[in-house]
Amino acid sequence: MTIFNPAFVSAATACRPPLGRVHSQPSLVSRLFFIIFIVTGIVGIALSYVRINEKRANLLQAIDSLENAIAITNKELNNLRVTAECHKGRCILLQAQAMGLQPPELGQVIRLRRSEPSAGNPREQETSIARLDRRARRTGTTP
Repeated sequence: MTIFNPAFVSAATACRPPLGRVHSQPSLVSRLFFIIFIVTGIVGIALSYVRINEKRANLLQAIDSLENAIAITNKELNNLRVTAECHKGRCILLQAQAMGLQPPELGQVIRLRRSEPSAGNPREQETSIARLDRRARRTGTTP
């Protein structure tokens, strides 16, 4: 008769793996879950990339249309400014003619050279006008 006492079983036989399968390798189910997780992640990343790229294309198209609208609006504003200036100039000319003033004739207006003093200092303007008057008297033209 053999008495089986688990307390006296040797340590070598207690640590031995069972004969059916080895625990150090992952099971087939965990491998499948890992593969499914990787495939799902790749598909999710690809779909996110496509969606972000589509949104980017839509935003770029919206930006282009807004820039075109702004350019058209700026052009219209510039045209309106020019029209307003023409109208203002026309009104000034009509008022001047109503007061009996005539526009200057050719040779009546003398252009200042670029070396003349700036318009910021009135004293310099007076002296430059006096110089122009002297030049005009010498050449015989009226200022």
